[in-house]
Amino acid sequence: MKKILMTAFALILFAAPLSAQAAVEEKIERPEITIMKFDAEWCASCRAMEPALKEFLEETAGKPVLFVPLNLTDKNTRQHSAYLAASLGFGDVFEKHGDRTGFALLLDKDGNEKGRFTRDMDAEAMMAALKKAKQGKE
Repeated sequence: MKKILMTAFALILFAAPLSAQAAVEEKIERPEITIMKFDAEWCASCRAMEPALKEFLEETAGKPVLFVPLNLTDKNTRQHSAYLAASLGFGDVFEKHGDRTGFALLLDKDGNEKGRFTRDMDAEAMMAALKKAKQGKE
């Protein structure tokens, strides 16, 4: 039994660098579209948007789209969201829109607004907005 465990451990130990190497060799590019959702726990519009947004996000899994939820519930979460937006290069977008909740912006790589999600949209309408945003990037 001890010999089997030692063999398994050796396989795991030596296989780990190979899988890490494969991940490094894969080039990771910036997403085509970043979706920044301005959210708060107390926001009724945010809650109304959740079911459609969840369905939309399931449909876009594996696509070059980054979803960034910005929590504006209180002073602390707002500050962390400001840091997150700034670290992604969208600090100016946060400054412009960070005082409201209940919507999501579709941004290109340069931070230009290419679309918007609202509480009145279903997943199909969100997907159409994403397609339109991607077409407008060229």
